[in-house]
Amino acid sequence: MNKHNWTYRKLGDICDIYQPKTLSSNMLLPDGKYAVYGANGIIGRYDKFNHEYSEVLMTCRGATCGTINVSEPFSWINGNAMVIHPKNDDITKPFLVYVLRGIDLSDVITGAAQPQITRQSLSPKKLPVPPISAQERIVANLTCYRASSRRRKNNSKPTTNSHNPSSTPCLATPSTILKDGKLKR
Repeated sequence: MNKHNWTYRKLGDICDIYQPKTLSSNMLLPDGKYAVYGANGIIGRYDKFNHEYSEVLMTCRGATCGTINVSEPFSWINGNAMVIHPKNDDITKPFLVYVLRGIDLSDVITGAAQPQITRQSLSPKKLPVPPISAQERIVANLTCYRASSRRRKNNSKPTTNSHNPSSTPCLATPSTILKDGKLKR
C-alpha cells in the first residue's frame, strides 16, 4: 500500500472472470424481451436473460479484443464477451470500467492468427485499487469531465468557458452516477 492507501491487486483476485453460455444466431428472436450482448455490444434479442444486473464486459476475440462495454440490466451475455464481475466491495463497477478502459492490455492478448484474451492471461493482470471513497471521487470527476467534453463538442456556439474543462461545474455525485449508470457495487 502506498501513501494514498492504494493497492495493486490481481484482477482474478478481486473479480470473477467468466464467459457465459453462447446463444447461436438462429436462437435470437426479433421481438425478444431482453437484449443479447456479443463481443461488441447488442447483437439481438431473446426471451430470457442470464444476468440480472449490469455487468462489465470485455471483448475477448478478434480485432476489437480488449474493448470494454457495460451491459444493461436483465440481459443475455454471450460467451464472446467476457464478464468481469467484482467479487466483493473492494472495487466498484464504475471504477473497474474506467481502469480497464485506461490500462494497456497488450500483454494479455494472445493468439497469432486471431487475437484473444483468456481468463488465464487476464487473471494475473494487476490493477490499482484505491479505497472506495477515492474510487467514487475518481468516477465522479471522470464522468463529469466526459459529460462536459461531450457538451462542448456538441455545442456549435463557442462559450467563454469552452476551453477550460474545470470551469464547468460538476454536479455529479457518486450516488447519482451509480443510479444513472445502472451500475451497482
